[in-house]
Amino acid sequence: FVTHAGIKPPMSEAAIYKTTDWYYGIYGQSGITADTVIKKPFIVVQLSDPAETENAMAAWEASISQDFSTLFGFTAQNNKPFTADVYGGAPIRYIQMSDKDNGIAYTIASGRFLVIGSSKDSFRAAVDRIIQHTPTPEPTQ
Repeated sequence: FVTHAGIKPPMSEAAIYKTTDWYYGIYGQSGITADTVIKKPFIVVQLSDPAETENAMAAWEASISQDFSTLFGFTAQNNKPFTADVYGGAPIRYIQMSDKDNGIAYTIASGRFLVIGSSKDSFRAAVDRIIQHTPTPEPTQ
């Protein structure tokens, strides 16, 4: 999916992702007026190696805003550093663009899904749905 969108991740998709099927969704965010809905995209993909993906994403931070700027519809700001936080019990990384409603946020949700959002709201909506609909594995004895 990402290569068809003109995005070239700095890692091999086959080495990191369990599937080449990416889910591209749109979160409808209320705008300035009651009749305005701003569409904020997000991407979700199931992982084969979360640790390797985490390392690759950290390396990608230097250019990811440029790579996703067309797909996510904002002006890239590669010189801004990512900020660390926690959401849904998982560490997240995000960068806010000059327009406060735009940015890139990513995490590994439920230990096996990479979520990349174009705003904190679209990102949170995707992570919330994954957490709600992903069964917790039974503990092994």
